[in-house]
Amino acid sequence: MAHAKTLREQLGRVGASIQNIIDRAKSDGNRGLTSEERQQFHALEADYTAVEDSIKIAERGEQISNDLRRTGDPRIDELGLERIQDIFRLSPAQQRERKKNRHDIAFGNYIRNGIEGLDADEKQIMMAQFRPTAVQVSRQRG
Repeated sequence: MAHAKTLREQLGRVGASIQNIIDRAKSDGNRGLTSEERQQFHALEADYTAVEDSIKIAERGEQISNDLRRTGDPRIDELGLERIQDIFRLSPAQQRERKKNRHDIAFGNYIRNGIEGLDADEKQIMMAQFRPTAVQVSRQRG
């Protein structure tokens, strides 16, 4: 917002300059603008419009940045980095074995991303391997 704030201050200065031209003509007996004043007015008006556009762009850019912070950075996050590090810590034979075991992959995704992070196949794999605990069984019965 600092950039947008600076631009808003600049917009205020340009607007004040426009108002000074108009006030000067009014104080001189409510006369029309001279050709020089008209040129200044149109130049300041163009500046005013440009600064307004810059403010909109700056605010939209900041809004996009805030949205990205809320939704997460599309780059590798800590969990993604951890997953990559886990894979490279394994020997090549262990890496091949890990790729074969679909349950390990689904469980790793569940641990890192929760149930929402699993696709339909991974959910099915997890449910097939699910064994209720004694507490869960007693809750179901009682």
